[in-house]
Amino acid sequence: MTLLLGQHSYASHFVPATSDRQQGPQQIAFDALKIDKSFVGTIGIASAKSSVIDHIIDLAKALKVEVIAEGVEQQNQAGYLRAKGVQFAQGWLFSRHLPPV
Repeated sequence: MTLLLGQHSYASHFVPATSDRQQGPQQIAFDALKIDKSFVGTIGIASAKSSVIDHIIDLAKALKVEVIAEGVEQQNQAGYLRAKGVQFAQGWLFSRHLPPV
């Protein structure tokens, strides 16, 4: 897994938006989908949330964008994500919190 630096656009939260003027779908460009640490934390645990990770990874593959896993704290989480083809991760397993540059 690799630490991702630089300027990129990420889709990390999916929020439905509506307006009074329905103008049809709009294109939003992004480079990667981020998996929130609340989902990463369910790896290896029987939880209703645990299947969400696989769906996010499948969606990213279909959209041909990268996947970034947040909050990776344990080796088994990193191994699971690596086996699923996730190439980018961040979390305490790799480094403590770093100050902004």
